[in-house]
Amino acid sequence: DVLVFLPGFYEINRTRDLIEQSRPEQRRALAVLHGRIPPEEQRRVLNPPPGTGGRIILSTNVAETSLTIPGIGAVVDTGLERRVRYQPRTGMDHWDTVRISAASAEQRKGRAGRSGPGLCVRWWDEADRREEYAPPEILESDLASLVLETAAWGAASPYDLAWITRPPGAAVERASRLLLELSLVDATGRITPTGRSVAGMGLHPRLGRMIMESNQRGWLATAALTASIIEEGRPIGGEDPDFRERLAAWANWAAGRRGALHEQTARRIADEAYRILRAAGSEQRTVSGNDIDPDLAGKLLLLAYPERAGQKTASDGMVSRWVLASGRGARMTGPLGKEDFIAVAELDGGVTDARIFSAAPITIGDLESGLAGKPESGHTVEWDGWTPCIRIYERLGRLKLREQTGALPTEDVLRHHTLKHIERKGIDILPWSKSARSLCARSAFINKHGGQSNWPDLSPETLKSEAEQWLVPFGRFTGGPIFTEESLLKALKHRIGHTALDFLRTNAPEQIRLPSGTMKSIDYACSDIPVIAARIQEFFGCLETPLVCGIPVILHLLSPAGRPVQITRDLNGFWERSYPEVKKELMGRYPRHYWPDDPKEAIPTHRAKPRNK
Repeated sequence: DVLVFLPGFYEINRTRDLIEQSRPEQRRALAVLHGRIPPEEQRRVLNPPPGTGGRIILSTNVAETSLTIPGIGAVVDTGLERRVRYQPRTGMDHWDTVRISAASAEQRKGRAGRSGPGLCVRWWDEADRREEYAPPEILESDLASLVLETAAWGAASPYDLAWITRPPGAAVERASRLLLELSLVDATGRITPTGRSVAGMGLHPRLGRMIMESNQRGWLATAALTASIIEEGRPIGGEDPDFRERLAAWANWAAGRRGALHEQTARRIADEAYRILRAAGSEQRTVSGNDIDPDLAGKLLLLAYPERAGQKTASDGMVSRWVLASGRGARMTGPLGKEDFIAVAELDGGVTDARIFSAAPITIGDLESGLAGKPESGHTVEWDGWTPCIRIYERLGRLKLREQTGALPTEDVLRHHTLKHIERKGIDILPWSKSARSLCARSAFINKHGGQSNWPDLSPETLKSEAEQWLVPFGRFTGGPIFTEESLLKALKHRIGHTALDFLRTNAPEQIRLPSGTMKSIDYACSDIPVIAARIQEFFGCLETPLVCGIPVILHLLSPAGRPVQITRDLNGFWERSYPEVKKELMGRYPRHYWPDDPKEAIPTHRAKPRNK
């Protein structure tokens, strides 16, 4: 017998067809060995009747190590195999055709001539270098089925078990998150009744969940075909991303309208759909074109890919943009762009927007019905200044299903949102008045220079962290702005307390009376030392620099136009040393103003000239 190693079922069928066409006399000698064929057929290959010889056995690498086939005198090795790899495009494993390793080539060669001389023909160039060993499948494949299987064994986590090769943490986390979203495991990682049923179906958990739910809704035949087409991995039905076209292409083939769908592909899809029906417990023996409803495509994809529900955000001609329930952005070309919602089966891993290759339309009713999980209801608070606006929403992941203005929630809820707003935006978001900022600056000055112990802390960091204690009690939570300039100032004064406020008024006053009789604000915020800014004429007759808490302030002596002509903390020294030169310059610029020779004896004024007595 000759054992021929081929990568997969498609290549086996293709090779069998070519041999039958070119060597019809070999038809009876052909045998197939593959994981998909029924066990009784596998047994006939492994245990042929006496006298059977000269067979050509077309096999995948299932015959590489798992099975012993008697009578093999020659091996023909194509050097290829199907290897399972996770494909983000579909969110599932798919079979890639790859080169076998050197170790696999030796293993295949060893199948020839086990009881005598044998021949091995390798169908690749001798200079073709191979990996020494293939990487363990557990490192490259989707682990959703593995995590579900271990949960079925009773393990809350795969790491409760011992492994030759430890499953990668990121892949386990991704698989666990998916199974929870599909309701196949609970929040503790324990398998659910639905998950236990899905685990025995021989399907990816996504497709198994779709089949189980569809069986209850009367959609089983279309769901079985949908699962089979997704498993096939090769697009059918043309380049249109509308998944309904794939279902329609197969239904047309089943009805005798062959179209462009390859015969073997169509039959392979039909066989797998029938197997799925049996796994789901259906008594239906075949799937016909009349059993298929392409309009169910969106609902079915939603059951398998709940995180890929999509909502259109923009459309420009034939190109549309979408946001998926997972938060991912995506784009698509084609007439599906006229829809508002879709369910996506295939997309790539684009850096910004993923490209959608396969999807089907859904309705907002499909999303609200729970096909992709129960939508989340809640509210958000939008702020117009400090007036809250409540938005009631219904969402599925990042998709906005409904949103409207709502009534104010309870005071406790508004207090919570108020604190979150301050936490996010910082203390500067409050309605600060000039008086409130001055109060904080004066308090900071006393805290540093006033010699007081246990002075109230009005620093921005402390005010933010303790807002619930000092600020929130002064809020108004029955409508309108929660905080105003008046309520903020009142809250700050209450935090300081009556005794400290009296000390503050005496030792760090907000204003001071100048020699001219006018009241001027003292700026405590611009530096560590308070600043008074006023026209130079208002200080005539004054010899000493004003004190605050015993500390000379910084004087900004201004011209009649309000421009600083001198900054000093020694007023008497200014009169003696600098004033004569300053006077000359000011007399030239402002000749109508009063510029006495001896400012220490002059009458202070806030006018151009003092009034006559």
